[in-house]
Amino acid sequence: MLLSNSSLPVFPPELVDAIICEIDDLESLKACSLVALSWRSRSQRILFDTLTVTVENYAALFKLLTESPHIASYITHLILRMMYAAMPVRDIESIPQILDKLHNVRRCMLAGLQSRMHTVPVSVNSQIAFPPLVLDFLVRQQLRELSFICIHIPASALWYLLTTVPKLSFQESVVLPDIGAAETVVHTPVLRSLVLNSTKDIGQYVVRPQNMRCLAALRHLSLRSTDDEWAGQLIEAICGTLEHIHLYFADSKHPPRNLPQLPALRTLQLTFSSEVFVTASTIVIVNPEVISRTADILSSFIFPEMLPALAEVKIEQLSVGDIVFNPAPLLLPLSAVLDAALVAYLTPPSIHWFLDMNDKGIIFARFADTVRRGMPRAYTTGRLVMKTYAASKTPHFYIS
Repeated sequence: MLLSNSSLPVFPPELVDAIICEIDDLESLKACSLVALSWRSRSQRILFDTLTVTVENYAALFKLLTESPHIASYITHLILRMMYAAMPVRDIESIPQILDKLHNVRRCMLAGLQSRMHTVPVSVNSQIAFPPLVLDFLVRQQLRELSFICIHIPASALWYLLTTVPKLSFQESVVLPDIGAAETVVHTPVLRSLVLNSTKDIGQYVVRPQNMRCLAALRHLSLRSTDDEWAGQLIEAICGTLEHIHLYFADSKHPPRNLPQLPALRTLQLTFSSEVFVTASTIVIVNPEVISRTADILSSFIFPEMLPALAEVKIEQLSVGDIVFNPAPLLLPLSAVLDAALVAYLTPPSIHWFLDMNDKGIIFARFADTVRRGMPRAYTTGRLVMKTYAASKTPHFYIS
């Protein structure tokens, strides 16, 4: 039997909030927003917390924010896909009308068109260069996190972001020379986390002597393609404050050979992404040499004198996909190095192995058995933890 609004039980607001916060699918949240006025605000705050904006939904989004202006304050995570090459001029001109309505964004991702699959030339005048109106929008927000994917960023804008945003992430983006505002003195560095994914020239820009002062408070560093000279310079510059380093190996790159002492480092994270090719007779894995070289480099680096505060080692093996094979033998050289090296610690760090395999139980059992045999000391002392997971999507509301 359906209940009228007048006969609905009255729940304390704290209980309503707690219940709604546990809901993780959009349709249920939409239904909750229609139950009563007291439920609408909390439901909409979750529904519109993350908003994706693309070329297809500018008109619908502008209409929504115009007719329901209160929703703008709920949007704290904005994903803006700036595929200018596919956008009519009128849509490009409408961007500031939408951005002007947003004032509470704390996390933002800007994604452009260029990637390794596109051949758009890098140019200051390119349509996918960083538009000034977007920088004006970012300046108005109190950003905690900002990500760029395939964006051409003017040097003056990059300098401003390095000095104002605590967490920055760059993927396949480039820095463009420009004549911008003069660099200012950094009295209180704010940058705490820096992710550089296939962004060689941005890495080279960051390690310029005049930019080093932006890094004085850096705690988290994630690098891909890490055997470039600038990577070693960057790690050396922040060795005294670095607490978490993540090295991502998706090609033939290795860690810098001459790693410095990292007295504050608590977490060492290594991610290996296997490229798997299937022939008529065998499966070919292209990254075992990378793993072997990484083990050789780390064998002279992981011991208490170099990493006195080390508490956790994380290792991820990605891209297992639908290929039925056990990736653990590839990692045996690395597991042996870790098992032997960590014994020297008075309080040995824990070791977490993660396998992206979409819940294939048989493969994971073989993987776990191989790793346990490769790390007998860590396993028998309870410091070895192995987990399987599948990549998941964060629920967010998409205006179409």
